[in-house]
Amino acid sequence: MPSLIILADDYTSACDTGLEFAKAGLHTVACETDRLETLDLDGIDVIVCDTETRNVTRSEARGYVTEACGMLRPIAADIVYKKVDFALRGHIAAEIYTVMSSLDLGLAILAPAFPAAGRVTVGGYHLVHGVPVDRTQAGHDAGAPVRGSFLPHLLEGHPDLDIRLLPLEDVAQGPDHVGAIIDSHRDAGRVLIVADAASEEDLATIATAASRSTQPPLLCGSAGLAGH
Repeated sequence: MPSLIILADDYTSACDTGLEFAKAGLHTVACETDRLETLDLDGIDVIVCDTETRNVTRSEARGYVTEACGMLRPIAADIVYKKVDFALRGHIAAEIYTVMSSLDLGLAILAPAFPAAGRVTVGGYHLVHGVPVDRTQAGHDAGAPVRGSFLPHLLEGHPDLDIRLLPLEDVAQGPDHVGAIIDSHRDAGRVLIVADAASEEDLATIATAASRSTQPPLLCGSAGLAGH
């Protein structure tokens, strides 16, 4: 049975994330939601589910993600990863909240940085080669334009989702320190921790801290975090 489930909002996004795990030698299968019911799970390590929700309405996105989670929940995978666009297009907050509520998860960590592609998050601001993401082409995307670069504000709109910032100075102190911060947010309702990351080392710290947790949080990020 698969030990890892990845939920992505478009097929390209699904494939580039799945590739990170396939390169590590894991049997990885990417498919759209309607194939889940007939998918033979024998021998599969990683399922990457494309909900195809980036360019639909927020309400439709919630519905499609809820449907996918309902099909994936019986698998009881050890880790669930919510893939987000490294340029922050799509209904990021709505989909993260939907996954959390559908799978009864109280804590999520979002680290959308992809330093290898020039995408970093510093002070909660998501930058593309040093430029706020909403001032790049992503801000003019025809289907899903990005309306801001400060993640805590961009993710607002869900009163039941408490958004906290994990600044770079905390990430720099290593996995044990980050892990203690993660644990401090447990049992506080539904909490989404937005993590700064400006290097591969920062992403590795976040991934390591999350993996050591006795109750792994919902991990959310681009192919950058997935690579760790």
